Amino acid sequence: MKYKLVCFDFDHTLTRELSAAEHASSFLGCQEDMACAEQEFRSGKLTTQQFTDRFAGVFSGHTTGDVAAHMHHIPLVSEIAEIVTWIKSQGARVVINTVGFRDLIVPLGAQFGFEAVSGVRLCTRDGRFDGGVEAYFKLEDKIAFASHEASNVGGSLSEVIAIGDGLSDVPLFQSVGRSIAFNASPDVNAMADASAAGGSCNALMPALQSFFSEGVR
Repeated sequence: MKYKLVCFDFDHTLTRELSAAEHASSFLGCQEDMACAEQEFRSGKLTTQQFTDRFAGVFSGHTTGDVAAHMHHIPLVSEIAEIVTWIKSQGARVVINTVGFRDLIVPLGAQFGFEAVSGVRLCTRDGRFDGGVEAYFKLEDKIAFASHEASNVGGSLSEVIAIGDGLSDVPLFQSVGRSIAFNASPDVNAMADASAAGGSCNALMPALQSFFSEGVR
């Protein structure tokens, strides 16, 4: 039996240097506020929900189309579409599993062939963001999302491969069948079944080929 689902984190896994929110802040004209909010979040002054609410507000009045067009210019690693196509050829579903802003990532997910995208959902009205949050997405929701997506193809968490770069990915790594740390720190590398690094998703191929050839452990 082979793995049925592969989950990719987004920020700093598929992106280079910037997160989706950091990239969007340049279009929204809130780089300084974004940097301040991130600093307050890291210091514990802002909760995850408070950070989400604060950043969501700056979208107010912007069209979904304009934001999507800007997101297509975010710096990404190469060969994303190629790795997605290869995974699908192995009979697996491929999704982006992130705690980030879903509305920023969905256009890119569609471009590269991902079949679902998780994350915070922003409120829209008549094609424009209204500054509100429709649904929050907590860290533990990454595991629930992976479980749900696996069940869509008749699988379970044991039949999932997770790919990510940060400590926020470790709980998911520990819940699924296999994990790959991609462009991660030594600490995260040590917590994954395999690790890879580089500016291309081709670096993931040795581990993926090994996992699919061995089947679910």
